[in-house]
Amino acid sequence: MYKDEAIERIKTEAEGLKSLSPQGNAVSKDVCNVLIMSCEQDDEFAQAIVQGKKKLKDCIESAVKGARQSISDLEVYKRAVEFYFTGATVHMNLTIDLIGEAAAPQKQSIGLSFDDLFD
Repeated sequence: MYKDEAIERIKTEAEGLKSLSPQGNAVSKDVCNVLIMSCEQDDEFAQAIVQGKKKLKDCIESAVKGARQSISDLEVYKRAVEFYFTGATVHMNLTIDLIGEAAAPQKQSIGLSFDDLFD
């Protein structure tokens, strides 16, 4: 119900982003992608973006606040999602394809959850 409107808002605000910090500029595209994916997954999250008065620029800067040399992607995405929806979190999974591009129809892969790494 709110998904399309929230995604459009993110895209529109992303086009007008100016004066981001170097850290914010480095993650802005990926943060936008994660926010869009989050809207596609959960209409309640999309509703929070549509009905909230929070701005994407503030979200991005909040997500990198305190970062100097580095910050994990997972932490940036978690902070960005929590900016719009307090208490929400992000779970990521990494799949390793042992054969890669040369794989036959039956692939061998190892699943690894980022959540296991950061507990």
